[in-house]
Amino acid sequence: MQYGCCLSAWTRGEATGQDVQVRLAGLLRQIDTVFDAGFSFVELTVSSLMALTEQEYDVVRTALSFAPLPIFACNSLIPETLPIVGPQADTHALQAYMARVVDRADGLGVQRLVFGSGRARSAPAGFSRDQADAQIARFLEICQQETEGSDVMMVIEPLRSAESDILNTVVEAARWVERLGLSRVRLLADTYHMYAQREPLAVLSQTAHLLSHIHVANKEERRYPGFAPSDVGDMRDLLRVLKSTGYDQGVSVECHFEDFALEVPRALACLTEAEQALASES
Repeated sequence: MQYGCCLSAWTRGEATGQDVQVRLAGLLRQIDTVFDAGFSFVELTVSSLMALTEQEYDVVRTALSFAPLPIFACNSLIPETLPIVGPQADTHALQAYMARVVDRADGLGVQRLVFGSGRARSAPAGFSRDQADAQIARFLEICQQETEGSDVMMVIEPLRSAESDILNTVVEAARWVERLGLSRVRLLADTYHMYAQREPLAVLSQTAHLLSHIHVANKEERRYPGFAPSDVGDMRDLLRVLKSTGYDQGVSVECHFEDFALEVPRALACLTEAEQALASES
């Protein structure tokens, strides 16, 4: 199992209008921090990649090729301004956007694109649920088309009901993956959203054959694993289920950091302690 860390400083820099070179320098410092802590990969945001001009993207791609860790995954896939569901959904615009996303992600060696995007996939009030389902299915078919021939895999991220009105549980998302039968579309499980939806870890055993990525965080505050004393036990319970299924893919820490340099090592220490606690049971 490989542990990684989601990075957001680049996105925050974009929001405040920082120059791309300044943001890139900050991103590289964060990657160094994650590497020094002992993680195996990092996870970026699609939104930050798509905000770059072609020239800026080339600069970023070159710089990241020398970074000490691979960019295994990217989240924040679809902006709210490009709705997947509703009367304003534009299939042609979504396909053109996804073609550019996959091209840029593949150029960075990204292997997982995370389909969360709660606002983009939520139906407006009064909109037909059947039509919303059909629009999401069509979007995932587009994702299948655009990722074929690349090393990129799509993973559906179930989100708590406060963030989306559809695809809220691992079980629900697993049914979608199985019903659509798309070879490039798989499943992500996020422990924070699972806890919010009161979904037990046991469902991961039932859906293990579909899982291709995991997000973890402190289950109540969405802080780093290790924020609360109970986090070691929670991570141990998660790892017990994952290891019993033979899961050996990525596990990303996705949370709110207040002191990145201090808290990133604590997050990996929590996961390591959980592994040790699990090993001592056998």
